[in-house]
Amino acid sequence: MIKQWTIDPLLPLVGTWTGTGTAVYPGRDTAQYREQCVFEVDERRGLLHYEQKAWVDDLILAWESGFIRPLADGQVDLINAQNNGRVEVMQGTLTTTDVGLDILLHSVLYGNDDKMIEAQREIQVQGENLHYTVWTLTHVQPTMFLHLDAQLKKERS
Repeated sequence: MIKQWTIDPLLPLVGTWTGTGTAVYPGRDTAQYREQCVFEVDERRGLLHYEQKAWVDDLILAWESGFIRPLADGQVDLINAQNNGRVEVMQGTLTTTDVGLDILLHSVLYGNDDKMIEAQREIQVQGENLHYTVWTLTHVQPTMFLHLDAQLKKERS
């Protein structure tokens, strides 16, 4: 049984964040996108629910919904489903700072996406700023590459 710990270190994520990012995938043009990410507390279950959408022009490029769950000893996991049919489980560490937090996650499981081998996400919150990166390793591109890089600002808590 996985022992949960307090959700308090995740609270800097709570709110609505908007901004822009860059998507890179080998063999395709680099794309600039707009994004909105909403994090909400599920107090009953002791976790965060999030929904993340990215647009190019008026077309939704990516849409995922999932949960970030605190575990024991500063560990955390992220579980999501994405609009391309992929499901993902990542685990890693959460470190708090004077002004926010840093979450570093590594893939544990992918479902319904044969090209994925491995991914890493880093989410950094410093006050009203959120920066995240996603590094990916696929069967198409067998060396880890920076896939997503975005800067978001908190709109509301």
